[in-house]
Amino acid sequence: MKATVSVLALAVFLPVAAPSCFAGDNFGRYTITPTGDGFLRLDSATGALSSCSSKSGGWACESVADDVLELKQKIDSLTRETEELRDRLAKAEASLKAEGSGKEPLPASPAFQLPQVALDEMTDFVNEMVRRLQDMVRDLKQPEAEKSL
Repeated sequence: MKATVSVLALAVFLPVAAPSCFAGDNFGRYTITPTGDGFLRLDSATGALSSCSSKSGGWACESVADDVLELKQKIDSLTRETEELRDRLAKAEASLKAEGSGKEPLPASPAFQLPQVALDEMTDFVNEMVRRLQDMVRDLKQPEAEKSL
């Protein structure tokens, strides 16, 4: 009977006293999830996950490898690299602008700038094609006029 009363008193007192034991700056920082042979502890501040189990009469927690943390570190590394490359690109563009300030600007589209000689030859060719087409149409109409006479 005395054991039952002490268990009952412990069951009532423990939930009230437990939060005061862990009260501090980071109350609620850790989330505990029971597993088959122990529990998992999640640190909500850092995202670190630990597997805790009973060993040699005490509890021990071991860090669990987390792919999310590795990916976050990789993303951070790539972000830093991207920023460095943007800085280098900005410096290169600035040096090109400073270098080319004394020269005349490049043409907007050099592929479409034809020399005057080539343009004259092309115009002559098109005129000759139009003249031949007109001659062919005239030749085709001529026999029709002769048949009607």
